[in-house]
Amino acid sequence: MTKDLLRNLMGYVQAKMTASITPRWLIRLVWFRRLKMWIFPKYREMCELLYLKFQPYIFSYIKDHKKGLDEENFRDYMDFLLDLTRTDSSIGFHTIGFTLVSLYIGGTDTIANTMRWLLIQLALRPSLQERLYNELQTVKSEKGSFDQKDCHLLSSVMLENRRCFPVADSLPHQVAEDVEIEGYRFKKGEFFLGSLASIMRNPENFENPDEFLPDRFLENKEFVHDYKVCSFGVGKRNCIGQQIAKTENFYFAAEIILNFKIQFEEGAQLPKIDKNMSSVLAPEPFKLKFVHRDN
Repeated sequence: MTKDLLRNLMGYVQAKMTASITPRWLIRLVWFRRLKMWIFPKYREMCELLYLKFQPYIFSYIKDHKKGLDEENFRDYMDFLLDLTRTDSSIGFHTIGFTLVSLYIGGTDTIANTMRWLLIQLALRPSLQERLYNELQTVKSEKGSFDQKDCHLLSSVMLENRRCFPVADSLPHQVAEDVEIEGYRFKKGEFFLGSLASIMRNPENFENPDEFLPDRFLENKEFVHDYKVCSFGVGKRNCIGQQIAKTENFYFAAEIILNFKIQFEEGAQLPKIDKNMSSVLAPEPFKLKFVHRDN
């Protein structure tokens, strides 16, 4: 279901953006709502997924969870949201449900797609795999385990992977009040879609921006972070889950590299971007071989 949600997400957003600038009296007309469903087929599919499948499941789960709510001892984030319904009338099951949908969409295929792109890049570069393996072995033998701050090459590879293959280019943001930016005027209610890829693929920011070059983030063999890699967004509206995502990706990658050699199957074609996943940058399905290392 996650892939279906992601595939239809941008169509859903486009329809919502259109509705925000459409007169309310027009939206109330049945024929117009049907026309919107016809113009935005992905919106229709997303609505069916959300309201006929996902939302009923979430609502039943919320009801069951509420039965065990202890206001003195919260078990999880759901308990926190349920407790807010007592003091804030604007928060109900609908708000909680869509909050959980956002977490579900934002925390599943996003990490998986980042790992898919990384595995592709490693399979294309056996020599890079060996450099990473040697680094991890050295760090593990010296310290008994490995930490991001000690793995300079792997940190560089992970950052370059996020620069070249951000999960999503942007999410829409709405102007809260009339504003002027560098001579351009934007009215309250208008939408922004800022391109993160345009920053990370800009030759003024990165030399040879279309090439996968993790060594660009190494100085004297030490990792140097570059804040122009902004795959998680910037400012107050950046991704709240970026730290856990980075940590999970790091340890997934480290364990795979330490235990396997990643190879393409013989005759396999290089995966391209999956154009069906309109809201995320995902590769087409591909096959790899994981050859176990004899450590």
